[in-house]
Amino acid sequence: MILSDEALPWVVGGGALVVVAVTVGASIVYKLVSRRRYLAHRDSGVNTALLEHLEQTKKSAPKQIAYNTIMDSTQSTPASHTPSTHTPVQQSHKPSRHTSSNQKMFLQLWLNRTANEGYPLEDIVIGLETPDHIQHNSDGSLKFATLHKLVENLIKNGNCQHFFKEEFFATYTSFTTPNKLITTLISFSNGFHNDNDVKHESVCLDLIEFWCRNNLNDLNLCTDKERLFTTLFKYVNKSDLAKSKNVASILSTHIKEAQPAPLQSFMVNTPLQKKEVNIQDDLVNDSEDSELEAGPIYPEGDSDFQTRNEFNILEWSPKEIARQLTIIEGNLLKQISCYELCKSRYLEHNMDKSAPHIAESIHFFNNFSLWLVSLILTFDDVEMRAATIQFLIELVEQLVGFGNFNSTMSVLGAINNSAVTRLKATNELLPEESIEMLEAVNELTSSAKKFFNLREAVEGTPGCIPFLGIFLTDLSLIESVNKDKKVDDVELINWNRCKYTANICKQLQVCQSGLVKYQEIEFLQTHLRSVVSELSEDDLYERSLCVEPRSNKA
Repeated sequence: MILSDEALPWVVGGGALVVVAVTVGASIVYKLVSRRRYLAHRDSGVNTALLEHLEQTKKSAPKQIAYNTIMDSTQSTPASHTPSTHTPVQQSHKPSRHTSSNQKMFLQLWLNRTANEGYPLEDIVIGLETPDHIQHNSDGSLKFATLHKLVENLIKNGNCQHFFKEEFFATYTSFTTPNKLITTLISFSNGFHNDNDVKHESVCLDLIEFWCRNNLNDLNLCTDKERLFTTLFKYVNKSDLAKSKNVASILSTHIKEAQPAPLQSFMVNTPLQKKEVNIQDDLVNDSEDSELEAGPIYPEGDSDFQTRNEFNILEWSPKEIARQLTIIEGNLLKQISCYELCKSRYLEHNMDKSAPHIAESIHFFNNFSLWLVSLILTFDDVEMRAATIQFLIELVEQLVGFGNFNSTMSVLGAINNSAVTRLKATNELLPEESIEMLEAVNELTSSAKKFFNLREAVEGTPGCIPFLGIFLTDLSLIESVNKDKKVDDVELINWNRCKYTANICKQLQVCQSGLVKYQEIEFLQTHLRSVVSELSEDDLYERSLCVEPRSNKA
């Protein structure tokens, strides 16, 4: 049959309508079938079409599977379509809470199906690739991110941004656990996070080795060390690249050699110059060599002091007391770890467990200071009280010379205690030079401008013992103004907090790095560690009123 030119448009138009109708109908049927398939499998917790697609994807490109590809496929990829390439897809929209929940469920189903090569599923980070899950400051630096994003950045940029690796390993215990960190690194290496290059697996191995070399003491935080070691060695013994690099042997060596260690040396090792501490020309500033060569100073004419049970600090040289206090404070300082400094663990109710070494340092500081107040007030004789205060001022001078600023603040706390400063008759007997020295040290340790002078004396000085209270105050402020937040029920880590915390860890590590080893006197070490006041602070003030009553002015 031949159609005229006038009839042809009508036939073509009618054909187009038929095609549209068939297409719409097919779409409706497809949606109904998909809906029935979903309802059929919902109760069993299996999305067969999705799992088949993911299995095909895994077989065709085992090292190119990315979380964002998986998440995108749950929303838009038909079961019959297998893309030839899998590149990260940035979602331009903000997913709803319902969508995020489904994405998590589908990914968990896939992980269960593949069994993740036997690795613990509860330690794997499930990340949702959306622009909202990584945020930056105005200068372009990282501000908020999920753990998934942080680990991804660590692997891809850790070597060229060494400071990021330092900050990450210094503070990671504030937002994850050693088990989860190691398992996440392994999952990255196995290809779950778009690691389509052998170099990424090599970086993961280097990071695991770095953790073993510098953060092995974090194993004390693990609830299941055996499982962590099993997971770790199963991976390195299975990986061809790990075998070629002899990683298992290296890790075994680090684990065997692991000892309770100080703050992890997570920074670049650079030569540091020791700064001299100069308050005034009168302050002691002996060199380390001369201190090491000099022997202990014992009480004159008292060779049987070790056989006596009583301890009289006034019999000893202020210099020797300062030296023994520096040994005690140094041993306390070098045990403080990054873990104790993060998340304000030193403010928790069970501080003795969450931050035991900080707690021990604080207890020693307070006990010694209060005991010195009680020592001054022990004497009814005004001249003996003045002689005791003078002794403590000389002790402060020696402590500054040793760079022991924590004990300096403890002794100053006793001298400046209200129960002591009110003793006018006693303080009037102090020599002029002692008063000048006390004023100089008070100026150094003044809280003006946030302890500016004391910070200057401590900064960049290896081997000194800083006043711990400054750093704990700084950390509390950092924690209070840099909170984590949630986006779509996903926790975002505040990286500004981690960065500032890592900087304080670095300052303390500098101090730990050059602690001088002095000769211990066991008798002094034992008694100085055990001193405690039998009177409370209120009772000491009442004692002060007894030895020097208030003057009654007419």
